[in-house]
Amino acid sequence: MTERSLIVFAMLLLGGIAVADADQLEKGDFEVGFRLSYSDLDFDGPGGDSDSKEFVGSFGYLLTDHHELGAGVGYFGSGSFDTVEYGGSYSYNFRAGQSLNPYLGALILGFGGDRADVFDLGYAVELGVKFYPGSHGGMLFGVTYRQLTGANKGPDASNVIAFGGLTLKF
Repeated sequence: MTERSLIVFAMLLLGGIAVADADQLEKGDFEVGFRLSYSDLDFDGPGGDSDSKEFVGSFGYLLTDHHELGAGVGYFGSGSFDTVEYGGSYSYNFRAGQSLNPYLGALILGFGGDRADVFDLGYAVELGVKFYPGSHGGMLFGVTYRQLTGANKGPDASNVIAFGGLTLKF
């Protein structure tokens, strides 16, 4: 899963660099994003390892051309196990041409639903690319590594998430 995700990310990054024109992120822009993801959870507690799908909605504001603060909420589902996640983020947006915005982000997460019984908090690092072929609409691709802290002295867990989605800026 991890190697495949990194290969897909690299291909999208290289393909995006070859495309010219369109738009970049700038100070004062707002971003609204929607993404679908696949997660591979490595966990030694109840239920063990699991795969799940997630839908996330997010909102971000660019403080400068590069620095972005954001918030988001997502729904995870895996068999009979489901949860709502919420949190805040910081991203540093790089520039690579007229339309490609690779970024590196840090996130902190809280949990509701079934996962709140198992984990207290989550911390994550995210590597992705935002590609804006038009002035307001774009695509989002990336990989997230998360470390989850166990609730009630339970075991910690980690997972890798590959995602893709749509992003709008205004």
